[in-house]
Amino acid sequence: MNKIKLIIIALVILALAGVGCSAFGGSTGTTQATQEPTATPQPPTPTPTPAPPFKRASGPTDIAILNTSTMTSQFLPGASFIQNDTHLNDPGEQSQLAHSVGYLNVFIYGWGTDNPMPNGPGQYDWTSLDQQVSIMRHIRDLSGGKTKLMISLCCAPDWMKSSSDINAAPNPGNFAAFAELSKQVVERYPDIQQYQVWNELKGFDVTSDYMRLYNDVYDAIKSVRPNLLIGGPYNGISIGDIPDPVTAQWLSTRHGGNFVAIDGGFDSDSASADFSNAHFYTDFGTWLRQQPHDGATLPFGWAEWYPGTSQPWNDESHFNATMANAMIYTLKSGASYALMWGVEGGISGEYKEGDGQQVGLIDSNGPTIWGKTVKDFHDYFGPGTELLTVNNLTNKAVTVLASNKKTMVVNHLGTKQTVVINGYEIPLAPYQVLMMNTIHTS
Repeated sequence: MNKIKLIIIALVILALAGVGCSAFGGSTGTTQATQEPTATPQPPTPTPTPAPPFKRASGPTDIAILNTSTMTSQFLPGASFIQNDTHLNDPGEQSQLAHSVGYLNVFIYGWGTDNPMPNGPGQYDWTSLDQQVSIMRHIRDLSGGKTKLMISLCCAPDWMKSSSDINAAPNPGNFAAFAELSKQVVERYPDIQQYQVWNELKGFDVTSDYMRLYNDVYDAIKSVRPNLLIGGPYNGISIGDIPDPVTAQWLSTRHGGNFVAIDGGFDSDSASADFSNAHFYTDFGTWLRQQPHDGATLPFGWAEWYPGTSQPWNDESHFNATMANAMIYTLKSGASYALMWGVEGGISGEYKEGDGQQVGLIDSNGPTIWGKTVKDFHDYFGPGTELLTVNNLTNKAVTVLASNKKTMVVNHLGTKQTVVINGYEIPLAPYQVLMMNTIHTS
């Protein structure tokens, strides 16, 4: 019995040992873990680019938008508050401005702001200017801090010029008093970082007198706030005024300055000239960049911006197209800003250089057609936006501005036309300003 038990036990052990060997790879004694086969990783399937919502053209391309950068935008549209802007406390208006313009400007005296020293030397009344600045600050808050605020240091209290005429310059003996007033302004509003000095050389028969006033103001301001931005000469020019001797003189005689402020536009005598005259803005930029004394590098902007139109401004589609065309040229000139004269409009007649902003950005029902176009510039072509090369191969009557994401097309004609852009037919209504997704070359 004992032998039989031993044999049975031995057989059981051998059987168990065989199962163990099999479990670890058989009788070879090699241990190999059993695994599911691993699938080779595959790249994700690319999402196809949706075709543009336009018809493929059978003929040649009119406008070629290339996938190459031509420049980087520095530009934001802006506006000055003026006496016609009577609803600035309206919450809807404030919200619209916060999301459509990048700069806001007020004057220390005039065009909606009262005399800050109505009772003589040393007696300040900031009530009116405080109200204007408070509105600008609220709009800046609504923009998330993005809106840039400016103050134009014009005009002089009456006692400084022995006159109640807003267009009169201070007497030379009071240049230092005006500089002191400017210093009080910048100390009162420490969150405002940008200042334009004076307005269109008003009251200055000799430009050298303006240069003296500018330097007095510059020195006074920098003595208390050395880091803020100061610009001049804020003179008005039009077609035929380039080269601009006033800006050249300012560049060479200023004690300092952080940007060039210029003012102007053009008149037109035909619907086609409304568009072709916009080269005025790029002509100024080209001229400035050729000037010594930092003309090649200083930022510049338009303190007042007046592209002219030959047709009544109440043809809003025509107005919108001419303004959009001019703003494209202004952006392409390298300008940092263009301030429209007022936000609510209210002046009647044709739009001529210096007349003011007839079609405002806002009316009682919300943004105007022009206000919507300004918002497109603000949203899609702001500072840092790379602009693509655009070639008008067949001289179509359009202006085109393109980034990697968005394209603006402006129809110069008061009739319909179809333009082929990168192989697609783009139908345009009379004087239409079309915003669309950019069609890239394949």
